[in-house]
Amino acid sequence: MSAALTLEGQEYLASFESSHVLEDECRRRLDAINWQLRPLGVFLARVDLRYGPKPLKKLLVKEGQLDESEVQALLTHYTLPRPALQALCVSANQELAVKSEDFVDARLGPFARDKDGGHMSTECDVLGRFPRLYDTPGHSNNNSNSSNNSNNNMLKDEAALGQQQQQQHQQQQQQQQQQQQLLPTPSNNPFQQQQQQLQQQQQQQHQQQEPYERLHTASAGDGTSVNNFVSLLTGTATWFHITDRAVSKLILTCDGHTGWRLIYRGDVPSSYHFGPGTRCLVQVIGPQQWRLLEQNDS
Repeated sequence: MSAALTLEGQEYLASFESSHVLEDECRRRLDAINWQLRPLGVFLARVDLRYGPKPLKKLLVKEGQLDESEVQALLTHYTLPRPALQALCVSANQELAVKSEDFVDARLGPFARDKDGGHMSTECDVLGRFPRLYDTPGHSNNNSNSSNNSNNNMLKDEAALGQQQQQQHQQQQQQQQQQQQLLPTPSNNPFQQQQQQLQQQQQQQHQQQEPYERLHTASAGDGTSVNNFVSLLTGTATWFHITDRAVSKLILTCDGHTGWRLIYRGDVPSSYHFGPGTRCLVQVIGPQQWRLLEQNDS
């Protein structure tokens, strides 16, 4: 397994294929990544999959789509209870978005607030109900080549992002040219036809993306944020998080023994993409009803 973080031109890599997950070197590398992620409101933890029930371990690496009963079996086993999610927030130094109205003596510490967090089962206007298991089609090769797969995914993501930025830049230049020159009638204007074609291409790309692959935040109608707990159980995934400070790109790969758990609030602008053969359990707690708010490129 590996975790590769790119932040402010610096790269941080934690690759554990040849090491035991509890060795000091693994901990130090992961601590270095979290040292950079925490100020962004993001936290990363390992998931030890070695001691899970054998039938469920087989489901994680099963080729092809899972049926409804298999998905439910994974959800039942890997969905975390409220105390576990609260403890993860304490470790991540993140606030739960929804607080209980019950009085709790502050002298008892954060773990005494055992009713914070809001609803454990929530619903998004675009993505549906949570918790849910994402099961992407394709085959994931969870072996010693996972680092190479991670690097290939990184290059693909960078290339796609670069193409989008180039298209946006070209469109801005064309708009400036349009303002600086006298254009012929719209019906016979080749520039406008070219611009319309470009806009149509961008709209098609936009429609082909999943909603969570576009930069977004998540909150209820009154502005209350949510808390995201993402358990990457197999395969690969890429996250982008954007704050006033920086843009971070985090690429995670799993092996047969260890997965990842990512924690962040819904008010941190983010987008993510799952690689082929990825199985990822996402829990979103807080307001019972919430919205996915797409962020403008500006």
